[in-house]
Amino acid sequence: FFVALDGTITTNYTFDRETTNRYRLFLTAYDGAPVWNDPTNNTNNPNTQDFQFDVQVIDVNDVPPVFLNSSIVISINETTAIGTGIVNITCTDTDYDTILDFGISSGNTNNVFSFMMISDNSADSTRTVYQATAQLYVVSYMSYETLSAYNLELFAFDTQNLAKINVTVILLPQNTFPPRFQLMPGFVDYSYTVTENQAYAYLNPSVII
Repeated sequence: FFVALDGTITTNYTFDRETTNRYRLFLTAYDGAPVWNDPTNNTNNPNTQDFQFDVQVIDVNDVPPVFLNSSIVISINETTAIGTGIVNITCTDTDYDTILDFGISSGNTNNVFSFMMISDNSADSTRTVYQATAQLYVVSYMSYETLSAYNLELFAFDTQNLAKINVTVILLPQNTFPPRFQLMPGFVDYSYTVTENQAYAYLNPSVII
């Protein structure tokens, strides 16, 4: 800060609330004349007045959110139930009044997953950094035979700045299909007539009745 002779206070610095959020200045004004009417003043010091000046730096949304991980790879069963949370991801933002929105920007084939905030520290007045946790969870049925992996791009948005993280979800195949017989067209089962006490090497499909 700089104080001119007329008392005008100007700044010589670009403020950063994330570094310093408050300043307290102690100013002294004097008129250059001795205090003749003060019998306790034997040094002919000038008249002075002290003043305390507090400056609070107001936060603006100038810092993007940051995910604590750069990327994540997870494996889940293809039969994972709808509504199951599969991973929690934490994001921080040094802008004090931030509220983050979360979502999936790409890779969510057939809208199988959703990504939403489950907690944050916005109610903590002593916080110095905003922190939120979002959960990726299953919202639709999956099939390993249809798609064995999802390469998702998740995001956090603070109304101006965007953070992204890549999450790969690998499906583990499960025994979801029962075995079945391949019958001849038009048949739902086979029926044969055989003679007792006679050996058969195989049942000839041509004699199916």
